[in-house]
Parts: sequence; C-alpha cells; structure tokens
Amino acid sequence: MCVYRRDVSYTYREKISVRPDVIHDPTLSRTFDYHCVNCPNTEAVFWQLPESHQEDALALMFVCTGCGTARKEGKQ
Repeated sequence: MCVYRRDVSYTYREKISVRPDVIHDPTLSRTFDYHCVNCPNTEAVFWQLPESHQEDALALMFVCTGCGTARKEGKQ
C-alpha cells in the first residue's frame, strides 16, 4: 500500500506557485468537465485554497492536465 500526503500552502499576498508535476498527484480531485483557455483539454486537477485567507476563501485552484495552465476560480 502507498500512502501519500501533499500540503499545499502559500503566504498571503504572495504569488501562488504551482509545480508542474501537480497534475500527476493522485491525492488531488479531478474534473473532466473543465474548459482550458489555452488548449482543448477538458481534464484538470483542483484544490480549495485555505479559508484562513479571507480574500481567497472558498476559491478553487485549477490546473489543466494538458498544458499545465493554472487558474484560480471563485471569490474574486
């Protein structure tokens, strides 16, 4: 058996950096109904940003599995 844990965090007011290998992370949720702005791919991994940051509360970070483009959606 393999157990894997990935903690994604960032400091307030800093740019969110996304590692290119995050699309292979088996612990992240996947959606197959995603519309990438850079390619015709429809699959993406996503996670919710920490609620401790009031400006980004309930925002989701999506990363396209085709081209690796990251996009934050939700509360603006």
